[in-house]
Amino acid sequence: MQSGLPRGLGTSTWQVLRATLHTEGLPGLYRGFIGACTISLPAHALYFSGYNALHESLRSTPYFGVGAASLLAGFGAEFISSAFWTPQDVVKQRLQTGKFSSFVANKGETLALLKNIWQQEGIAGFYKGWTASFFVYGPYSSVFFSSHAALQSISQGILEKSPLFDLGIAFCSASIAAIASNPLDVVKTRIQVASTKVNMSSVIRDIYKLHGLSGFFMGVYARVLWVAPGMSISMALYDQWMA
Repeated sequence: MQSGLPRGLGTSTWQVLRATLHTEGLPGLYRGFIGACTISLPAHALYFSGYNALHESLRSTPYFGVGAASLLAGFGAEFISSAFWTPQDVVKQRLQTGKFSSFVANKGETLALLKNIWQQEGIAGFYKGWTASFFVYGPYSSVFFSSHAALQSISQGILEKSPLFDLGIAFCSASIAAIASNPLDVVKTRIQVASTKVNMSSVIRDIYKLHGLSGFFMGVYARVLWVAPGMSISMALYDQWMA
């Protein structure tokens, strides 16, 4: 959706959903699933442990309140874990946008795509668009953790804390962060799936020229549906673990 669709396919979330089901069936909705899961465990472990360490370190000083510490720790955690997230994102995006769909269909596993990237582009291929990726997920994590801290503070004394409460707060925070960072995600996706090297400024100009401001919010509903459930579960488990 964010990388562009053939003319006539439509660009809304529901149009893309119907088109995918019509042309590829249910398996089409899970393109890139294996690639997305391959690195998730070590990436999440590094992400949350990094956040926790940075947050505690910042809070131990007299200079940072909960909100500021959450914002900065979220940004730092994303930087630390990007060593895992960026390769995962490159693989996921290429599978989901069909850039290597025929190749993977013939070879079978996501490992075939990993091997192809390594042979064709080397280690740099797995970090294509790292700068753009970090400038998406860095702000995303900052907005998420600061929103999470703010919503917890606002709801304190109003709602009883429970696993369901943690899940709801995390879902709202992830949705806010996903919407806020969607314009950056659109740019990042275009860079990662481009067949030739492109820079961020040229991609921004092209999107605005072709679609106007609305182009930066292509796929926003799909992004919320992709990001919010997984992040809310992860954060709710983290909250329970830290309780």
